[in-house]
Amino acid sequence: MQIYLSANAPTDQNKSHKWVSSLTALDGLVMSSEATSIICEHFLSTLPIQQMETAINLMASKMRIGGELIIYATDIAILSQRIYKDEIDLNILNNILFKNGSIKSAYSMDLVEQLLPKNIEILNKHFNIGTSEIVIKTRRSS
Repeated sequence: MQIYLSANAPTDQNKSHKWVSSLTALDGLVMSSEATSIICEHFLSTLPIQQMETAINLMASKMRIGGELIIYATDIAILSQRIYKDEIDLNILNNILFKNGSIKSAYSMDLVEQLLPKNIEILNKHFNIGTSEIVIKTRRSS
């Protein structure tokens, strides 16, 4: 089973994945170790920061061994640097922060990495400076 976890409906490129818009739906729809792929696109920021570890652990528990988890998120550390260096104005800042709807938390790639369970290995990480977005591609190893 392939899952697209996001508050917003998937784009055409992710239509092959089953759209899930909440942790409750993920928990009810996907059995443990069933998902071969989970795309988590700007979903974690819709949760209070105190729920992030629980959410990441739930996603990990739904993945098969060898399954992939890809997390897309706005990185507040990159965004803060760009503001400090006067590289972006308030219009761009608001567009970056709220283009995917309302948010309840802001975080960095470092926090996401710290919260990943031991059985989730990072395959690669990518920063998009222009959008202040991070992409972390992982795999469940055991």
